[in-house]
Amino acid sequence: MYALVALTLAVSLRDAVEQAGKLNPDVALARLRVMEAEAQAASVRSAQLPQLNATVGQTYQTTNLQGIGVIIPGVSSRVGPFKVFDTRPRLTQTIFDAGLVSQIRAARIAVEQNRYAVEAAREATQQAVLDLYLQALQAESRILASKARLETARVVLKQARDREASGAASKLDIARSEQEFYNEEQVMVNAERDYRVLKTALARAIGLDSEKLDIERMDANPMKLLPPADAETKAAMTGRAELKSDEAGIRRATQEMERARREYLPKVGFSGDYGVLGQHPAQNLSTYSVGVSASIPIWTSGRISADVAAARARVDQAKEQFRRTRLAVEDETRQSLLRWQAARETLVLAEKASAAARESVALARLRFEAGLSTNIDTVIAQGRLAEAEDAEIRNRYEVLRARASYARSKGDVNTFFEGM
Repeated sequence: MYALVALTLAVSLRDAVEQAGKLNPDVALARLRVMEAEAQAASVRSAQLPQLNATVGQTYQTTNLQGIGVIIPGVSSRVGPFKVFDTRPRLTQTIFDAGLVSQIRAARIAVEQNRYAVEAAREATQQAVLDLYLQALQAESRILASKARLETARVVLKQARDREASGAASKLDIARSEQEFYNEEQVMVNAERDYRVLKTALARAIGLDSEKLDIERMDANPMKLLPPADAETKAAMTGRAELKSDEAGIRRATQEMERARREYLPKVGFSGDYGVLGQHPAQNLSTYSVGVSASIPIWTSGRISADVAAARARVDQAKEQFRRTRLAVEDETRQSLLRWQAARETLVLAEKASAAARESVALARLRFEAGLSTNIDTVIAQGRLAEAEDAEIRNRYEVLRARASYARSKGDVNTFFEGM
C-alpha cells in the first residue's frame, strides 16, 4: 500500500500574477476568440481570391429547338428526353468589389480588437489575483496578531484566576477576562476562515485545479512605495488595452459602414469553365465558356440605405463606448491615487495608535497585578488593542491594494512590483 501525499503548491505574489496570465480560463477563452477572428478574417479574404470548383453530372432532359433558333420543317421542336453527361472544372474570380475590400479590412481590425481584448482580460485577471493575494496576506496577518493577543488574554485570565484564589480579585474579574479570551478566539477563528476562503478563491482565479495552495509572506514596506507626485492620466490613456480595443472597434465599425455604402457600386467578376459534354462518358465533346459579368444595383427597396443607417449607428455606439471607457479609466486612476495617499496617511496614524494601545495593555496589567485597580482597565485596553491592530493591518494592505489598482489603471499590473 502506498500512502497518498497531498501536494501543496507554494506560490509567491509575483508568480501568482504571472501564472494567472497563462492559466486563467477567461484569458484562455479570450485567446481562443482571437484564433476564431483570425479564421474568420481568412474566410472573408478568400472571397477575393480565385475559386475553383468541379462538377460531374448525368441528367435526362428535353429541349426546345425553336427556343434556340433551330427550326426544321416537319420536325417537332421538342426533342428528348435524352441523356446528358457533363463534367468540368469552373473558375471564378472577383475582379472588383469595393464592399468586399471594406469587409476584409473590418475582419482584420476585428483580429486586432480581439488581441487587445486578450490583453485587457489578462490585466483584469492579474489585478484580481493581486488583490485576492493581498487580501489573503491581510487575513494571515490578522491571524498572527490575533494569536498574539490570545496569548496575552490567556496570561491575563490566569492572572485573574490566581488573584481570585488569593482573595485579591473577584469572580467578576475572571468573567471579564474569560469574555475577552473567548472574543479573541472568535476573531482568530473568523480570520482563519477568511484565509481559507481567500486561498480557494485565489486558486480559482489563477486557474489552478488544486485548492491546496500556499502563499508566501511578503516583506515589502508599503511606506516605501510613494505615490507619484506628478501623476497624470496620460499614461493610462495610452497604455490601457480597453481603450485600444475600443479604438479598434471604432475603426472596425467605420469599415463596416464603408462596406454598406459601397454596395451602391457595381461588382465585376470573371468566370470560366472547360469540360466535356455528351450523352455518356464514352460519347462527349469538349466545351467551354468564358465571360465577365457586372452586377449593378438599380433598385433595392431601401435595403442598402437601411444597412448604411444601421452601420452609422454602430459607429456612433463604438464612439460612445470609447468615451465611456475613457471616463472610467480617468476615474479609476484618480480614485486609486486618492486611496493610495489616504491609506499611507492613515497607516502612520494607525501604527501610532497600535503602539499606544499595546502600552495601555501593559500598564493596565501592571496596575491590576499591583492591586491598584480591577481588571476592567485591562479588558478595555485589550479590546482597543484589537481594534487598533485590525485598523493597522487593514490600512497596511490598503496601501498595497491601492498601488495595485494604480498599476492596473496605467495598463500594466507588473509595475506594482517596481521598487519592491
